[in-house]
Amino acid sequence: MIKRRSNKMRSSFTMIEMVFVVVITGLVSVAGSRAIIQIMENYAIQKEYGKLELDSTSTIRHISKLLQNSIWDSIAIRTGNNYNAISNTNSINNGNLDKNRSLVFIEKNNDIINGKYDATSSFNYPLFSGFIDLSQSGKNIIFSATPNIDDFISLRTDGSLSMHFPFVNAGGEVQNKFYNGVNNTAMFEIRGINNALNVNGKLNKTITLNTNSIPFQIGDIGTIVNTTPTRIYLSDEEKILGSDGQSKLIYKLKLEQLGNTINIAENVTSINIWTESNAGLIRLRICFNNKTMDFMPDFCKEGIIIK
Repeated sequence: MIKRRSNKMRSSFTMIEMVFVVVITGLVSVAGSRAIIQIMENYAIQKEYGKLELDSTSTIRHISKLLQNSIWDSIAIRTGNNYNAISNTNSINNGNLDKNRSLVFIEKNNDIINGKYDATSSFNYPLFSGFIDLSQSGKNIIFSATPNIDDFISLRTDGSLSMHFPFVNAGGEVQNKFYNGVNNTAMFEIRGINNALNVNGKLNKTITLNTNSIPFQIGDIGTIVNTTPTRIYLSDEEKILGSDGQSKLIYKLKLEQLGNTINIAENVTSINIWTESNAGLIRLRICFNNKTMDFMPDFCKEGIIIK
């Protein structure tokens, strides 16, 4: 007689199986947590790089807008009392700005550019066209071809404005330079007659140039500009630990304009501005560092400014 063994379904795990389950669960948990941490770190890094990208782009656009509203030949790098024109700065190293070197330039006056609103005509008419009546002008007396300029100049006789000409003929030599003294500049300070452009109770179109060097000849197109140069420079240095483990410096990038100073960027490690064979094209390179994540290298971005 053959006896059959009945198979009974097991209702529980053995101790060894339970150990295996615990070990495998632990391994999966560790791997999963590491993956989640890595995803979060990558997200944080990408977020910081996105912020640096935005900061660098906006800073380059800001500087580009300022330079395009300036007299191109006035753009220079200042070291102490020495000025090197941007047209002579043709390498990235020569164009490096540090705490002892700043970028300076002469800006066109925005009030002149925007003009004055005429309620009757419902449009802005220019306060100064730029054109000079050479037949009536000479030496330091300039006769404007735009009658409405008097509405503006009569209010600004404090020396804060100047007139720039594309060229002047001083002593038989054409000059179009800046910052090298009155005798070598095409920019002249505007002064009213007796501090007001007013003759017989009526404003006229005559502009008096207050200068120690009266030009023999002037160009027929002039631009009214702000006498005080605009300056961009690095300040408030701070020492941090770089991604290579070495200490490095970061700065605030500041803009000094018409007596006011503002921050236009922070955490800047370097800024370079130079031309490449063509003075009508400027290259600008600015580098940032995120000091909260010392393992991240500098983030650098370049821009091109066209005359």
